[in-house]
Amino acid sequence: MIKYSAMAIISLVAIASSAAPPKLKPFQTDQCTFFISGVWDKCCEEHDLFYWIGGTREQQTEVDKKFLSCLKSETNPLVANLMYLGVRLGHYSPIKHKTSWSWGRVGISPFSKVHPGILKLSELEHLSENEKNKLVQFYFNQVDQ
Repeated sequence: MIKYSAMAIISLVAIASSAAPPKLKPFQTDQCTFFISGVWDKCCEEHDLFYWIGGTREQQTEVDKKFLSCLKSETNPLVANLMYLGVRLGHYSPIKHKTSWSWGRVGISPFSKVHPGILKLSELEHLSENEKNKLVQFYFNQVDQ
């Protein structure tokens, strides 16, 4: 009986903690991590914005594909594919950069679903309308999937 009560309490705590939106660290970008600045900087900034909030593995893959698409529109395929490969290989590194996937969410598993309340947090107030719209469009349409 005690065993089941403890499991019930743990389950309730897990449900309660997943119901509240997480806290966010302030957003920052280093442009293109470990790469020189160039015409692709806007692609890197957008990529950093999504990495700040994170989400599921599927969302990470989609964000990386968006990054590649943006890079291909800004530079030649060789540079675009090189930068994309660097990002994808970085996922397998045991040494994580401070801006790894979901780095902005505090106390949350890196690949947990994004809580809808995160889009209403005051930490988003300093973002441009364009940045907010990108986040809302990407996460709001996928939160319930």
